[in-house]
Amino acid sequence: MMVVGLPEEANKDLCDQMAAVFQEIGEKPRIEATRLGKEKKDSGKARPVKVTLNSSTTVSQILVNAK
Repeated sequence: MMVVGLPEEANKDLCDQMAAVFQEIGEKPRIEATRLGKEKKDSGKARPVKVTLNSSTTVSQILVNAK
């Protein structure tokens, strides 16, 4: 699953940020998250986040709840 638009915060753990996003829609999946691309300090753009979940059923449930 790809997430775009999540601000990059230097002192925050990416997995904790994604857990907070999923908690807002009532989900608490086990996740792994990484930023894609090279960090450009002066670009001001947030890099996309690749989120790996434990099953495709979990992905489907998150997408249904996100609407």
